[in-house]
Amino acid sequence: MSVVASAAVLLALLALQVARPLLQEQGDATTAQAQGADQGAAAQLEARRQALVDHGSEQPARVGAAIDLLGSDPAFLAARLGAPAGPEVLSAILDALAIRGPSEPRSAEMVTEVLALIPGVGGEIGGKALRTLRILDAAYPEQTRPRLVAALRGEDAALAEAAIRVLALTRDLKAVPPLLDLLAQTGGAGPLAEAAAAALAGILGTSFGADAAKWNVFWQGCAGKTREQILEEVLAAERVNHAGVVERKDREIIRLKREIDVGDRDALLADLQHELRDVRRFAAEALARGSEDWDVSGARPVILGRLESGSEPSDVIVAFLKLLCAIDAQAEASGPDVRRDALIVSFFSSPSPEVVVAAVEAAEQFPVDQVRTAILDAVRELSRRPLTPAARSILVKACGGKLNLREARDQLVALLSNDESGDVRLAAVGALGSFRMPDTAEYLARALREDSDWRVRRKAASELAAVAGTAAVEHLLRGLEDPRIEVRAEVAAALSGLDGEQAAVALVARLEKEKEVTVRTAIVRALGSLGFPQALDALCAVALARDAAAANGPGVDPAVLALQLAAQKALQQVAGDDPARWGTVVARFAGSGRRDLEQFALAEQLRTLVAARAPLETILEARLALAGAAFAAGDFDAVERVAAEGLAEAEGVSGFGPRSELAALRGRALREKGEHGAAAASLEQAITLGGLVGAGREEIVTLAAAEHRAAGNLERAIAILGAEEVLSGEQLLLLASCLKEAQSGREAAACLRDYLARFPGENAAAEFGARLDLAELLLEQGDAVGAERVLQAGAAVPAGASAGARERLRALRQRIAEAAKAAPRPEGGQAGAGGGSPGGTGDDG
Repeated sequence: MSVVASAAVLLALLALQVARPLLQEQGDATTAQAQGADQGAAAQLEARRQALVDHGSEQPARVGAAIDLLGSDPAFLAARLGAPAGPEVLSAILDALAIRGPSEPRSAEMVTEVLALIPGVGGEIGGKALRTLRILDAAYPEQTRPRLVAALRGEDAALAEAAIRVLALTRDLKAVPPLLDLLAQTGGAGPLAEAAAAALAGILGTSFGADAAKWNVFWQGCAGKTREQILEEVLAAERVNHAGVVERKDREIIRLKREIDVGDRDALLADLQHELRDVRRFAAEALARGSEDWDVSGARPVILGRLESGSEPSDVIVAFLKLLCAIDAQAEASGPDVRRDALIVSFFSSPSPEVVVAAVEAAEQFPVDQVRTAILDAVRELSRRPLTPAARSILVKACGGKLNLREARDQLVALLSNDESGDVRLAAVGALGSFRMPDTAEYLARALREDSDWRVRRKAASELAAVAGTAAVEHLLRGLEDPRIEVRAEVAAALSGLDGEQAAVALVARLEKEKEVTVRTAIVRALGSLGFPQALDALCAVALARDAAAANGPGVDPAVLALQLAAQKALQQVAGDDPARWGTVVARFAGSGRRDLEQFALAEQLRTLVAARAPLETILEARLALAGAAFAAGDFDAVERVAAEGLAEAEGVSGFGPRSELAALRGRALREKGEHGAAAASLEQAITLGGLVGAGREEIVTLAAAEHRAAGNLERAIAILGAEEVLSGEQLLLLASCLKEAQSGREAAACLRDYLARFPGENAAAEFGARLDLAELLLEQGDAVGAERVLQAGAAVPAGASAGARERLRALRQRIAEAAKAAPRPEGGQAGAGGGSPGGTGDDG
């Protein structure tokens, strides 16, 4: 055995020797187990114990040690709870029991020790012990309850009171007998009696104080009942005995019924006859929802009986009618049923609109002759019946729809002409729309012209278009002059579904006069649906109008934005797939300042050209125009996408100039996005394609070199500029900067001399900067004389020079002076030798 291993064994044995007094407290069984354990395991066990005992440890470490010991040595934890210990240790053990206790059965053996902490320690530890016991009781009630009852019957009053508190929290009826016994033993006096009485009140929902006799009588009456049943009866009794709390107790009963009976079909069936209306309604609604999974046919006779009684409130009637429909639909019973149909008919005269709705819905499910006749009779008698306008309108609507009572048309016409209620007339117009009779359109047209309720006029417009089709155009056009915005908008929408040049011409004319944005939007949408080519100019004018342009500003009016979007959608519908029409739209938007509209029109024109398989050069020209508009609008992602698609289309095809410009635009867009490497590659591609000339090519070459420089690719930037036969001033300065960064000082100086010689006076600021750069480079090469000549040969400092540039000039002059002192000029030398020309050779460096 190695020295390290021997030392480990000795340490383990020493730890075991130190821990032996503690182990003795755990009993013979624990001692025997520890003596027979492996030495390494014993050392680990002792380390866990020590981590728990050490008050200086972090709380998570103590909790972890307690959790480990809970599975391996719970007797030690029990001993620590029973022995004097600090609050940190007690808290750690209780935390461990709360975390691991429910999955460790032996934790239930510690109930008595935990229980002793409630009165013995108090405060935070006592509360934590109480919560821990609730957790253990929920996990192992069969093991914990006997221990709690034993403590209840023991001689330790403090422990008994703690057990009462725990049993009260369980809310278990099994705790009632021992509590009653304790109440009897104390004679109803003292702290224990008061605690037992409070616990019984919490479990059973009522209170008899410390009177053991009354409690026993009440408990005998609870035999065979669940706690929920006991609580419901208690609450019901309190409702009878205490009128002041009826409403609150009713709500509690309803809550309990909903919680208990929601998944119990038989309980819900019984609740259909409960004394509380909310319970009956809830039961009917729950049974209707569950009718797909349950057989609820047993509810049918109960519902029919309660409906026939005439005593149910309206909300319960509605729930019962819906359940009745669900039951008969489940049984596929759609034929006549005298009793059921008579009930449905009786509710047509209900003053409650909700009941009438439910009755009509039931009638639509069982459209038998008796029900049809009853609805027709009800409509005939509307003028003499005390129904609310809402209920009357519901009956009128039933004449159309699924029932489609054609024989009621004359009554509907009469109601439309004579009824004082706008709701009823509105319902009549809707019902008339179900009848496709030749003269129905006349009545609807008259309602559109003459009815005093704008809602009726609006509804008449939509129904007129559905009934009469193109024959309704003439009537509808009159509605464009209606004083109500809503009616004019509905008329425009109705015209959108009708073919005919007459409608389109009228809508274009109205669009020029209409001021309301909502109506203008409806007209624009209608023109789009009609697809009238002559509407292009009017739609372009709307899109370019001041109100539409305002949609791009802050605080956009949603109605204005809807108008602009509608105009664009209408243009798509009218121009369709015709490139020539889109050319007209593009021409209208070009130069308008509305870059978004120009981009939209160009995109649509491109789409139509691609769909029409136009010549490739034409498509590329369209792509170039779209990419340019997108670039001007700042939509660089669109530029990249459009250009990439065009370059892919023309790949391998020569002779197309727009390719170079597309690549250049794509490079510019990537440059704006800060993607320097990709921008340089695209700009260089534009140069390679060879379609760029003159100033355009010069600019792209400059940008390509600048992007390569920004991407850190100096060699490529220098190569691109070096390949040019003639460099501009800007390019010379850029080349000099690249050479300087590439540490090619002499080449950079040569470029700067070339710039100063070729472009004197072209740009004072650039020339001044170039002189500073050249002087600095000459100093770095040890040519202080040449640097001085460069500065002396230049013009005065430009007026717009920055403070940094001025400071840089001062520093250069100081460095030149210091260099002159360190290395005097040769005898006979002249400061101006060589002519001082910035483009000179020889002594100029």
